[in-house]
Amino acid sequence: MADELNTLITNSLGTNEETLLNKRFIVLSLKAKSFLEANALFLNIYLKTEQKFKELKSKVRLVPVKERLKFIHDFLNNRTLEDKKIDNIITYAKENSITLFDAMSPKSFDLRESDFMEIDGKFLRVLYVSKLPKSITPRFYNRITTLENINLITTLNITPTNPAKMMKQVDKSLSAMETERLEKIKKAGKSNLDYEYVKDKKLETRISNAQQLQYDLQKNNQKIFQNNFLVCISASSFEELEDQTVRVHEVASEMLIEMKSLLWQQLEGLQNLLPLGHNNLQFQRTLTSEATAANVPFNSKDFLHEQSLFYGINLVSKNALCCDRKRLINGNGCVLATSGAGKSFCVKTIIEQILLRYPEDNVVIIDPMQEYNLLETFHGQKITISTTSDTHINPFDLDLNYGLSDGGKNDPLKAKTEYIIAFFESIVSSGGLSGGQKTIIDRCTKLVFEKYEESNYSDKSLIPTLPIFYDTLKAQPEKEAQDLALIIERYVVGSLDIFSKDTNVNINNRLVCFDISELSSSLRTTGYLVVLDYIQNRLAANKKLGKYTWIFIDEAHILLANQYSAQYIANFYKTGRKLLAMNTIITQNISDVLENDMGRKMLSNSEFAIILKQKALDLPHICGIFNISEEEAKYVEGDPPSGQGVLVYGSDKVPFANRIPKDFYLYQVNNTDNQFQGR
Repeated sequence: MADELNTLITNSLGTNEETLLNKRFIVLSLKAKSFLEANALFLNIYLKTEQKFKELKSKVRLVPVKERLKFIHDFLNNRTLEDKKIDNIITYAKENSITLFDAMSPKSFDLRESDFMEIDGKFLRVLYVSKLPKSITPRFYNRITTLENINLITTLNITPTNPAKMMKQVDKSLSAMETERLEKIKKAGKSNLDYEYVKDKKLETRISNAQQLQYDLQKNNQKIFQNNFLVCISASSFEELEDQTVRVHEVASEMLIEMKSLLWQQLEGLQNLLPLGHNNLQFQRTLTSEATAANVPFNSKDFLHEQSLFYGINLVSKNALCCDRKRLINGNGCVLATSGAGKSFCVKTIIEQILLRYPEDNVVIIDPMQEYNLLETFHGQKITISTTSDTHINPFDLDLNYGLSDGGKNDPLKAKTEYIIAFFESIVSSGGLSGGQKTIIDRCTKLVFEKYEESNYSDKSLIPTLPIFYDTLKAQPEKEAQDLALIIERYVVGSLDIFSKDTNVNINNRLVCFDISELSSSLRTTGYLVVLDYIQNRLAANKKLGKYTWIFIDEAHILLANQYSAQYIANFYKTGRKLLAMNTIITQNISDVLENDMGRKMLSNSEFAIILKQKALDLPHICGIFNISEEEAKYVEGDPPSGQGVLVYGSDKVPFANRIPKDFYLYQVNNTDNQFQGR
């Protein structure tokens, strides 16, 4: 499995020669009277830029001079600084008594051709956008910057202009054009012609554009910028350079954009293209703020975290998608998909990677459908909860750290009382508990735990059981207590007494699966609650050891059957972060979750989500909860291939696909449906 997972990751990354890395720089340059003044201005601009990116739910960082010089050096030279074993090029230049320019310069530089140059054995060509259509969208920049198997730098140089000065210039130009039109009208009149039939269409277009620009500047708060758009293609041979140039031209032609080579200005183009802050080429296009912003370069987010799990290929950038959930605010996650979308396959692949990637972490699965056959492969421990098994879990088990709140405080007995109410509500009739019965349960819970609480939860022999609670309940004077005792009698001494004995579960494995598939539908919610409560006690023990516990709750909608069980799982989900729990709820009955307030709360509290194929009725609600755009939603609507979806990581959303070849052992282990054709 490790070999096959490494093969999938390696194939998605490519070889050293093929792997292309996307980097996006915002290079700011300004004029100032002194270094100190410039430093203060740059700091102010950086803080404003950082705040704007936070509003976009993204982030920027300052690029050290050392890093920027490394980028420029590695682009100009065949051998990188890493290959040359140079850590700091500034220090290297000083130690060798050479200028920084000498240290950065390539060995050879050939500028004999008009439309390309050869630098240190590499062939480079700088193109510029010479003609734009009337309207442009971010799609052009996105297409250019995500071309596969091509090494290029794309630079948009933007220089702001003085608004007042530009307004005067626009007014002056418009006045001159209107004067020219008046002369043409007079000339047409002298020839007894109607100007409407002989008007200069080019002049009218220029006047219309100028009037629109004037309106934008005055009413729409638009600014004017001088722009040029440059693309530098780098190739190892002239033939490759020509082929890649054709590809760039094809993309531009699709958008009705004209691109040309800089003739006899290739070196100047390179200087304007590298992250140096130069914008001194003679040709500049005048664009408004809106038109300039259409070339926004931040079109996709890539994740390549170290020590993380592989989730597939980013369908926008075509890069590997490797995320570390431990970096998020909380480890809560969910997997949402309709039947046949590859939900179980996806979850199993994640579990296998956790076991291989994080050897100290524990994995707990609640399996209501007997789907997790990977236990055999990893020699995991299976615990069957049923009326016929010899496995017992005491619902009254209680640890000192039980019920740790989100604020770090805990009141074990109070938290346990809430759970006991949920436990009894799950086994009574659909009408639920009355207010009086809840009060009685609260009272009896305090009574049965009194001695154990006095021992500061240390004397395990004092932990009560369901029969002890039953006897205490019968001793209460109220009729509601007797009615409740009668209802739970069969769970104490009758045929459903699986929760009336001391716990005999002994977890001795880092991979544990609780199989509740044999429980009847009337006991399914109760079984879930008892297992989760037992897990919460185990979480406290793992927290002391500093171990993360990954919990996968399949068919989680079952827990939303009543108010108290829904509240319990919501609290369990919310406070797990304090106990190093990485909770993941899995469901294909998404409507049941969406229609429940606690279900929606759990989804909203999920920092991580994998969303596969969705029903048309559910999709808008899911998009609203996770702030998924219409474009992103297209990857999961209709009939997408199995294993394709949208990954939510914090505030970022990434369309992805993860397909495993059918001849892989991973496929054989994880695919339990013979009709599963998606991978």
